Amino acid sequence: MVGFRMFNFSRAFLLFLSLILLAACNEEKKEFMTPKPDEPVVDVNVDEYSLNGTVLGKTAIDISANQELLIVPLESELKKKRKNEEEEALKNNQPVDEFGVAKLHVDENLSFDDFYKITATMGFVGYSTINYVIGENYKDVYNVKLPTSSSPCYCTFFVH
Repeated sequence: MVGFRMFNFSRAFLLFLSLILLAACNEEKKEFMTPKPDEPVVDVNVDEYSLNGTVLGKTAIDISANQELLIVPLESELKKKRKNEEEEALKNNQPVDEFGVAKLHVDENLSFDDFYKITATMGFVGYSTINYVIGENYKDVYNVKLPTSSSPCYCTFFVH
């Protein structure tokens, strides 16, 4: 009888431990995907793409098949967001942040061309710092800092 209780205790302990670990993993996703006020979070998978949870369109039609660099539906929504940020800053007598920060979650099966179009669109709208994660790994947050008109551009020329 003691062995049976010990077996049940071990199973209950393992279940409890598994639930704690699962909650910890979901917390990283929740933290990354939950935007701060006025912070855009773009989520792109092979089927569709969204901004702060609102689906904007189909990836295959708007991004992959599009020969243009900028993604028009994403660009227009991000411009609205930037305009709201600027208006809110002016209302509160705060300086307008000309270099915005955005978050991007991309599917691990998304092509580099699609990733490039998304980051280019975000950059042209004014989000020069993009924190992004790939797939379901929310622990490894990568960072892209795009050059801006006021940031120096260092060019190196090699002479033979």
